[in-house]
Amino acid sequence: MRISDIARIASKTLKGRWAAVPIAAAAISMFCLCYAGAIITTVGEEKSKPYELSVAGGSGKLTDENIAGVSKLPGVSAVTPAIDVPAKIAIGERSAELVLSGIRASYLSGGLENGVM
Repeated sequence: MRISDIARIASKTLKGRWAAVPIAAAAISMFCLCYAGAIITTVGEEKSKPYELSVAGGSGKLTDENIAGVSKLPGVSAVTPAIDVPAKIAIGERSAELVLSGIRASYLSGGLENGVM
């Protein structure tokens, strides 16, 4: 049996205009569920990352005058130098060497430099 045969049989069993209501309701509900899922995912990402942090690397030195100049650019709310700290993590017999990038805690709002959430 081909798909067109199945569609023809299904269309013969649907009688009246009210047969389209459950199909439309299913389509609308699927759209709403997908849309709500996308919104919840986006809000969750924004809540987990409340600050947009752009890290730019370079070979030169970053002075306080450079930081003050960058902070005066339109659209920039705050500027802080990034601090790279080499670290070694060991869990059980496994270990890894990595570089952690940190920022000045006073850059973030709220008292996070004192350990207060």
